[in-house]
Amino acid sequence: MQSSDVSISDPIQASQYNNLRADVISNVTAIASLTYSLGDHIADDSAVHGLGSGNYALGSPLGANYRVDAKTTTITLGAGTGGYAGVSWSTAFSNPPVVIYSIEQADQEPTADRLVSRSTTAATIYVKNPGSSEYTFTVHVVAVGT
Repeated sequence: MQSSDVSISDPIQASQYNNLRADVISNVTAIASLTYSLGDHIADDSAVHGLGSGNYALGSPLGANYRVDAKTTTITLGAGTGGYAGVSWSTAFSNPPVVIYSIEQADQEPTADRLVSRSTTAATIYVKNPGSSEYTFTVHVVAVGT
């Protein structure tokens, strides 16, 4: 043991207490003087450290590392035609995630839509345009998984 070390059985010396107190006050003062901005720490498009853009970690009482990946894509369909809108996840899931989607178009609702496939890396949604004109549909897709 060095002469400045204090063991549990040794009484603390006034000088050691004062040095510790000064260190704590110095650190608290340094921390308090920091200006913290969430925007500076995490850019709007960078999601969570170590995850791709659009990925957000979720807490889980089950202890699994659930996360969310959100994507948006568009598909332009001629009158009375259908097509497939696909999205790829920013980071592959360990297992195929639960996929939730919605389709929007201000002037025309699709007559048919369905989740065609989902995998650890992507999802495909079928959209049908029942209208008599060409429309562009916006497809929003959210995946939740591990």
